[in-house]
Parts: sequence; structure tokens; C-alpha cells
Amino acid sequence: MGKRRYWTPSRILFWNLIAAILIALILWVFVSPQIAIRLLVIMPFVLGATYAIQRSTSLSLWRGIFILFGASWIGFMPWIVLMFGIVPQVFGTVDHPLYYLVTLLTALLIGAVIGDRLGKRRNYMPWW
Repeated sequence: MGKRRYWTPSRILFWNLIAAILIALILWVFVSPQIAIRLLVIMPFVLGATYAIQRSTSLSLWRGIFILFGASWIGFMPWIVLMFGIVPQVFGTVDHPLYYLVTLLTALLIGAVIGDRLGKRRNYMPWW
């Protein structure tokens, strides 16, 4: 008998939907009903797309997701911290826009390569 998988994509989708409804209720009460309604309109599309991606077994799709993850989280987030946190304190402000563009592209490229390598180690399947 094989392993039981309790966290199937349909259960993950269900709990994400419950979380979205709870967040919308909190927004309705404490912030604004308009924002809550927008969230409730957008969330089924986002959750549906997430479910479709989870069910997909295409390696090229998953490779693209890993590269996008690497570029956005591994590349972009440290760049934000460096450019707007550490560099201005150490070197002062850099006003040349080309400097920001070159460093951003470098950070995104490095992050994408790291994300691709992480995906290759897992055969581009995040939870199998």
C-alpha cells in the first residue's frame, strides 16, 4: 500500500478558499467593504489558476515557475534590501538610473539561475 497524501491539491484549494473568505470578512469589518468585495471577486480566479497549476505535470511550466520564483524572491527581494537599505547607508545615495537598472537585471538573473538550479535538484516538482 502506498503513502497516503493528506494534503492533496483539492484540500489545499479548500483551505485557501476558507482563508480568503475569512480575510475578506476581516477586511469588511475593519477596513472597507469595497476592498473585501474586490478580494472575493478576484480570489476564485486566483485559486482556480493555482489549482490548475498544481494539477499540471508539464516540466516546462514548472521550470518557468521555479525561474520566476528565483528571480522574484531570491533575486528581487535582496536587491530591494541592498539598494534601499544598506547601500545608501554605506555609500550614500546613487542617483544614476543606469546603476539601478544594471544591478536589478544582475540580481534578477542570479536569482533566476538559483531558482532553476533549485528546481533541477527537485526535478521541477515542488511537492512530489
